[in-house]
Amino acid sequence: MHSVYGQYLLALYWLEREWVESNINQIFPEGDNEETIWFFAVAWDSFVAFNPYPVDMIKLLHPRYRRAIHNLSRGYATRVLFGSARYLASHLVWEYLLSGYDLRTPAGQDSLIASYFQQTRPEARGSAAWACWRACAEHPSEFGEYWPKVRALWEWRVQEASAANHSTDFDDEMRHFAQLLLVVPKTETIATLWPLMEALLAHISRYERHDLGWEAIEKYLSQEVERDPVRVIQFYGLMHKQMASPSWFYRNDRARKIFEAAAAHKDSRSDALALIDLLARKGDHQYRDIYEHYAV
Repeated sequence: MHSVYGQYLLALYWLEREWVESNINQIFPEGDNEETIWFFAVAWDSFVAFNPYPVDMIKLLHPRYRRAIHNLSRGYATRVLFGSARYLASHLVWEYLLSGYDLRTPAGQDSLIASYFQQTRPEARGSAAWACWRACAEHPSEFGEYWPKVRALWEWRVQEASAANHSTDFDDEMRHFAQLLLVVPKTETIATLWPLMEALLAHISRYERHDLGWEAIEKYLSQEVERDPVRVIQFYGLMHKQMASPSWFYRNDRARKIFEAAAAHKDSRSDALALIDLLARKGDHQYRDIYEHYAV
């Protein structure tokens, strides 16, 4: 029953703002005893699941967002962790995108989004990276305005992953950050994105099967190969050289596009043929026709 207050909080605020402000501590009760925490959690999880980020209520709810992060870090979630984390992360990403603070400042490091990344578990942090991609993908008209902040967040998380020697704890968020490559503005190139992309390598190449991070990078490379075949094939080579030998191979039109375009260009041809040869020695012969056509 208590979850209903969270689910309809924005409607209640629109109907009777003063009532909500007077009763906010009953809707999201304070206190550290088990019952109080769960009353907060059931209302909060319904709120973030059924409502968009509440711009008009952020001052009222800011301390409740902070408490929700703390609760999530302790495992208090009425839904499965993945769902609770994803809904909360989506709200926090919007708070960050619409804010005026810089992540590199003390205020930025004390912000809600920074607290979320600093306090929650690896799988929850992956939800925040996913939320960044979704915000950009679903709002292309505002993307140019959001991109600098999204890039700054990605850079910060890459620095943290590097400081942790690319621990597996960062795998989920790095694989989701890789999806941003599918929505980056055209002002970005593989040259400008190289440091961010290079930091993804350790996290997308641990497994024998290609995951969503690998596929996102591969799709981006296939889109960029005509613009910069030299760097594209060089990076594609780094991906394959770092990855363990896959247990199976599948028909891949994106890979074929990369190899064909790189092999056709004289400056990238040798690297393309060398990589095709490397794959053949691992048992993947599906690009043999490209090799035979250009190897003279």
